Amino acid sequence: MDANNIVTAFVTSANQYTVNQTDDNLKQLQRHLEILVCLTSEECNLSYFQNRTLLSSQCITHVINVLLDASSKHPLLSRALSVLQNLLKNPHIFKTLQTTFHLQSALSTFMQNYGMSAKDPLVLLCLQILEKVTYDVKIDYIEHHFENFIKMLLTLIESESAQAVQVYLHILSNICRKNPKVQSFLCSLPNLKQIVKKLISFLNSVPSIILYSLSILLSITPYNSFGTRLWTDDHLTTTFDLIGKLMFCDDDSCVATALDLFVDLTAVKKNQLSFVKSPSLVKCLKKMCKSISEETSMKRAVLYLRFFLTVAEVPEAFQKLCSVLCVPSPNKDSGDSSQSFNIHPILVEMCAVNCNEGAPLRENSLKLVQKLLGQYNNGNFCYIEESVKLILQGIFESMQGPSLTKDQEWEGYLKAQLAVFDILAICCSSESLKIFISHHLNIHLCEEVAKFVLDKCSTDNSLCYESSVDLFLMIVEVILGLETSSVGIEQALERMLENSSAMQCLSYALTSSNNELITRAVRLMSQSKGNFSVSLLSESLLMRNVNLHRSASQSSESSSQNSFTSDFMPSAPKKPHLSRSSGKSVDFLLSKIENGLQIKDLKSSEIMDLYEHKIAMLTLKEQELQSYVDAKTAALQEADRLITQYKCRQSDADTEALRLRSMMKEYEQRSEQYATQLQVAEQKHRKTEANFLEARQKLKEMEQQQNEQKDMATSQLNRLNEQKRSLEEEKARMAEQLAAKEQEKKMLTSHLLQVEDDLRLKNKAFEDLAETLEELKKCSEKAKVNYEQERQHLQKLIEASQQAVSALEEKNETLANEMAKKTEDFLQRISDLVAEKEQLSEQLKLRDSKIEDLSESLSEKTERLQETATALDKTKANLEQTDAQRKKLQQDKKILELLCKKYEGSIEEKDSQIKTVTVELEELKKEHEEAVTDKDGQIKHLQDELAKHEYITGMIHNLTSGKLAPPK
Repeated sequence: MDANNIVTAFVTSANQYTVNQTDDNLKQLQRHLEILVCLTSEECNLSYFQNRTLLSSQCITHVINVLLDASSKHPLLSRALSVLQNLLKNPHIFKTLQTTFHLQSALSTFMQNYGMSAKDPLVLLCLQILEKVTYDVKIDYIEHHFENFIKMLLTLIESESAQAVQVYLHILSNICRKNPKVQSFLCSLPNLKQIVKKLISFLNSVPSIILYSLSILLSITPYNSFGTRLWTDDHLTTTFDLIGKLMFCDDDSCVATALDLFVDLTAVKKNQLSFVKSPSLVKCLKKMCKSISEETSMKRAVLYLRFFLTVAEVPEAFQKLCSVLCVPSPNKDSGDSSQSFNIHPILVEMCAVNCNEGAPLRENSLKLVQKLLGQYNNGNFCYIEESVKLILQGIFESMQGPSLTKDQEWEGYLKAQLAVFDILAICCSSESLKIFISHHLNIHLCEEVAKFVLDKCSTDNSLCYESSVDLFLMIVEVILGLETSSVGIEQALERMLENSSAMQCLSYALTSSNNELITRAVRLMSQSKGNFSVSLLSESLLMRNVNLHRSASQSSESSSQNSFTSDFMPSAPKKPHLSRSSGKSVDFLLSKIENGLQIKDLKSSEIMDLYEHKIAMLTLKEQELQSYVDAKTAALQEADRLITQYKCRQSDADTEALRLRSMMKEYEQRSEQYATQLQVAEQKHRKTEANFLEARQKLKEMEQQQNEQKDMATSQLNRLNEQKRSLEEEKARMAEQLAAKEQEKKMLTSHLLQVEDDLRLKNKAFEDLAETLEELKKCSEKAKVNYEQERQHLQKLIEASQQAVSALEEKNETLANEMAKKTEDFLQRISDLVAEKEQLSEQLKLRDSKIEDLSESLSEKTERLQETATALDKTKANLEQTDAQRKKLQQDKKILELLCKKYEGSIEEKDSQIKTVTVELEELKKEHEEAVTDKDGQIKHLQDELAKHEYITGMIHNLTSGKLAPPK
């Protein structure tokens, strides 16, 4: 499949859908996006996007716009994420998506708009991409939506799912590492203590979650007092042990995070002692060497080599690493007192890996060998000489010519060659290794690499310029070290140093701020024995000093361009000098010729002066023509450079437009959010006001009820107290009556004994009277009315004494019954009153509790009302701020629209200027070609005239010499 056609079709369909969002355009965009997914799924097609052409940049921009568009459908989103996931497989595109397109910010915006449901497969895919793209990301500034994304991640780590927590913590650890802006933002949060406590609570979880939590804690603890309490010696020892265990887990991302945590911890010198004291250090190093030997993946081997390089930075631990990587040789003579060592064979093999297949593996292994050689550099090469020869032989066999032209590949090739020639420079200090290198090193290949580096230095002013200069100086240093022991090196060295770019590299090194470059350049000058041109070096130093002084007053960008062009612009050819006397004589001869000159009137010297003048004029014209051609070629090169700069600036403008568009979209979203928040706040305000009024009315009613209940309770209590007093008085009076009645009873009993016999006789009548008394008991009111009738009836039947006794007995019994009834009634009333008192006390308690609850609720509601009032004040202030921000953003929007219009107008003007320049250049080219043809015709005509004049001078010479007779 043709990548260019597919990408062109996708960009066209995306533009159509952006202009007109119909169903047909949507289907077409979806179909082309599916084809783009198939295209990017094959790694061989990713090189098209690696070249960073205008079309590929537009394609990636449209894919990201699908995610940022809120109206995008689910199939479009899933396919766009699949395209991005495929593009991230290429490391160069990965870096471009991080730095140029800011993919992490776009994905964070998408996640906030779409939602963070961990069960949605689209969200899971987006989180997987975020895990990759946030690794080793550089965040120079934090936008508002990215701050919200970090806060959302901090709230989501409290999820119950361990897998989701692991993903969120991994993203947080990635964006916190080596990003001071994010670290300071986290430390400025008001709930920092809760965040730290939550992260510390994760230290009892799964090892990967522990690792990510430690990475976040290490990023934020140096800014506050938590670090001294957290990173103690015991905690550091356990952390290093955990890192050593996790370096052998199956997850490569977990291993990479463990390695990064180890690098960050060992960067602090006070932590290095805890690492060196770790009892499992040597065991861990041996296990890594063994696992590298047992056919591990290339990615895992690179991580282990990075671990070794980090250990090599700690001097105390480097000794243990050397003991693991350099094993004593078993084949040792008994008479030899010295001990020889063999470098680990897998390290020797990795130094000879092909550059294209395993560039990171070879680069890290060469750096590790470089560290080992530096350890044995002080006269101890004899101990590892055999292993070093094997490494050098593998390096010589795997050395390749600079056939790569791409910048990204050139950068990797440059790093590998720097490590190679640094090793060769170290090995040249040993005489035996110097002879070995001189026999096996390909000088022509070194010269080719040096020439390519010089060409790169003369045509490129990128970030790799210093490394290129360093590589050239290393190559010259190696060749100077081998000069005495090899043939043909002196000529190669002269050819290298004759180049003007070599002097520019040397002048750059001498004026550099890097100490190593300066020492290497001075050493080269002291050892070169005058093989380079001092005048060229002085001119280059002069131009560089001028450019450095100029850059101090001008902007860095313009000064770098001026110095770059001034260093490599061709110098104008010098015009030949003509004396005044020759000019006068030539003018005199020309005047004679115009007046009618005869050949016999001329002298041979005058004719020679005439022809010399014509030849000088022709050479002048030819030189002027050559300078004109050089100027035109320089103008064409400048036009090509302007066109490339225009394309680069256009791609930068597209990215800037994408960023502005995302900012505008973010502003609209924020304004919508603020509008919804304003509506919600107003609704809450209305509800709180209504609730406040209702609560106020309820409080008034409850206060009235409370006052009424208090009045009722006090009146009831007063009434009960009065009743109680009256009952006590009546009880005392009844007790006095009872005592009197008891005395009367005693007297009557004595009298009754006397009349007992009489009473027996009249027992019957007494029983009837008892029955009547019972009836009287039943109805006391009737007894009171009929009491006189019964008494008269009894008086008729009984005698006066018996009537008195019966009357007294009846009175006694009735009084006793009444007393019993009244006592029962009073007791029941007292019990009822006590029960009522208890009920009233309980009701009073309930009312008191209700009153307390109401007072508490009243205080809470008043507090809530105060909080709502403060919140309303804050919301009003926020609303005022948002209104001000909205007005400001509207002004910014208008300004940006004007700037965009101006920018579009300037782009159109530049396009028209470029078109006019190209037309002028084409016309100049045509004029130049016509002038060249005219000059060629003139040169031919002059050559014919010169031939004629030569023939005439020959004839004149023959005539003057007498070889020919003069004509008669």
